[in-house]
Amino acid sequence: MIRDMELLLNKVYDNEIKSYLYEALSCYSVGAYRACVIISVIGGVHDLHNKLKNLASSYKDFSELEDKVSKAKDDLKPYEKLLIDGCGSPKIDLLNPSESKELNRCLDIRNSCAHPSDYICTAEVARYVF
Repeated sequence: MIRDMELLLNKVYDNEIKSYLYEALSCYSVGAYRACVIISVIGGVHDLHNKLKNLASSYKDFSELEDKVSKAKDDLKPYEKLLIDGCGSPKIDLLNPSESKELNRCLDIRNSCAHPSDYICTAEVARYVF
């Protein structure tokens, strides 16, 4: 199972994100499944935001979304759902509806893992999010 995750990691092109996701894989390897989920989602959201930033100078709609996301981030407000939903909107279309739904599901799992609760994160859930 870890081998499958390593293969996914090798498909990541951005070295900063790859390094971050390697840490998530390390957490998974020692059974720290909540940490794996949290780091995986943060890495994925960061990568999606970077992609939006790179396209913002070329497209007005992308620029407007990037401004909203960056403002929310700078104001220390939740921005992940705004980013995911915006990238899945028909105007932006960086994510198809299924991808947007899956990323929001992963965000919900991340929220369950990041806050004290009786939520139990399993190896399967951590692997799914990764």
